[in-house]
Amino acid sequence: LSRSQADTLALLREFESHGAGLMAASQPFDTTSPAGRAMLGMLAVFAELQRAEIRERTRSALRTKKARGEATGRAPFGLVREGPGFGRCPQTWATVERILCSRSEGDSCQAIADALNAAGVPTPTAVRGEARGLVAGPGRWHAATVAKLCRNPHVRAAAA
Repeated sequence: LSRSQADTLALLREFESHGAGLMAASQPFDTTSPAGRAMLGMLAVFAELQRAEIRERTRSALRTKKARGEATGRAPFGLVREGPGFGRCPQTWATVERILCSRSEGDSCQAIADALNAAGVPTPTAVRGEARGLVAGPGRWHAATVAKLCRNPHVRAAAA
């Protein structure tokens, strides 16, 4: 039902307030009985514990990867996965260079976004790998997108 004991109990209270209960075809409990509510409460405790353990293992694995200098997460716009890190994407790096160059010349992020939009340059959401992007057409550049790209440490490292 949920990986949070508090959420599970809140849902059960909500069901009860409407005169409903929960019966599971795959589990031997019925929340309309005290034993069934207790059983679901115990399952909720273990579901929350499992979620916490998964979260800790994931965090530990990500810390280990970062300590080894490996990239974690999705590649930023203009970059592709290359070995344990990121490398320049041949299809989109020119756009990143254009943005970084304009920014180094003192152009504002909004002015850069306006220029990219006027030129019809595809946005990160319009360009997603080899597959079709998330938006139809080139999309719209925003100052925040330009600023985030300029601040990204992986993009800055690739530009150096």
